[in-house]
Amino acid sequence: TFKGFDEEPVTHGFWVEEFPPQGLQTRHEKKIGGYRYVIADVRTLALFPTKAGIYSVEPGKLKVDVEIRQRDPFSQFYSRDIFGRPRRRAPTFFTELQPRILETEAIRISVKPFPGRSRPKNFEGAVGRYRLEASLDAREVEEGEAVTYSLHLKGEGNLNTVELPELPAMDHFKYYEGKSSLDLRKDRFIVEGEKTLETVLLPRKAGDYTIPKLKFTYFDPFKDKYVTLETPQLRLKVKKSTKEERPLPPRVKPPGVSKDLERLEEDIHFIKTKPGPQKQVSRPLFLKQEFWIWIGAVLLAAILVLFGRGIWGRMGQDRQGLRMKRSHQIARQRLKSAKSSLKVKHEREFYDKLSHSVYGYFADKLNIEPGAVGIGALEMKLQDRASSEEIGRVKKLFSEIDFGRFSTAQVSLGEMKRIYEEADHVISHFEGKHL
Repeated sequence: TFKGFDEEPVTHGFWVEEFPPQGLQTRHEKKIGGYRYVIADVRTLALFPTKAGIYSVEPGKLKVDVEIRQRDPFSQFYSRDIFGRPRRRAPTFFTELQPRILETEAIRISVKPFPGRSRPKNFEGAVGRYRLEASLDAREVEEGEAVTYSLHLKGEGNLNTVELPELPAMDHFKYYEGKSSLDLRKDRFIVEGEKTLETVLLPRKAGDYTIPKLKFTYFDPFKDKYVTLETPQLRLKVKKSTKEERPLPPRVKPPGVSKDLERLEEDIHFIKTKPGPQKQVSRPLFLKQEFWIWIGAVLLAAILVLFGRGIWGRMGQDRQGLRMKRSHQIARQRLKSAKSSLKVKHEREFYDKLSHSVYGYFADKLNIEPGAVGIGALEMKLQDRASSEEIGRVKKLFSEIDFGRFSTAQVSLGEMKRIYEEADHVISHFEGKHL
């Protein structure tokens, strides 16, 4: 019986895409050496290397319960039936569950660098097999009428890290960033899908225009060569606007109105009246505002003296609850700040902000000091709230963040995006289920 991972797989140096859970995968039985075994995939990952080198992938350690069938030692003794005659019991068996830890050897993977021969200038590291399509949602519009240019990349590969080309600047057009989407499918145990980028174009002048071609280059590992895709030129006709701007009607002066009266009408809002002298009326003391201010100050001082200790005590008790309540919101704000550093490729700043978000979130949720957040404290606090697999995932995230912060090795943009998405997933998962 599979009980989960005792140690999670270690896949440093790879962008990881996980395939559907083991419930959707096939399993079968096989006899080996006279014993019956069940063979099943408990986890299947697609590993996309982020740079060339020699890597060692640790598959992890599994926790299982093994059924041990043993003979009942009491079944060998004789017994007597209801008539007093001796009889021998048929041998019986009982099953005992024993925990085991299963592990395999590390897998050595050699990642080759990209070929330097005939490497195109616009190649940005995309690997796989793709096709590129472009379209306009209209071929004829009026001045000032928006038209959407859609770019679609379809195929097999790590679409998460692929950057789509952008339209160059065009005269008499204003660009607005539209929506982007990613439809990733893994049901065939192949990472495939479609990535779409939309750009809204706003033409400012009538005329016939040509949307320029866009080029996208990827490396095909099956053919061992670079492939450049190109979109067709698209024609767009912009017509003169049929919407006429109607000027405001001229102001008609009523007959008999003098210029002085017009000036008075225009400046009437500036006229202020000066209040005349008012007679001072003596009022009783309890009707004066100063009297009630003094009474309020005395009452407030009395309340603080009588109930101050109780109020501060309750505030101390609620401090932890407030910290836990705001932890998810604060973590989200810090994640957003880390994402802004990711966009401009500030690696060190990105990892510092990501660490602040993840470590701060668990510190607030578990009511411990940020400096005390570590693997040991995490396991102790989460042992009754999360499975070993979930704890292992958080441990791996901590390790990857620390590696990015303190290692001198260069980390690719794709790897940084993967770690950011993993941090986002871990925080959302624990917020919704455990903490």
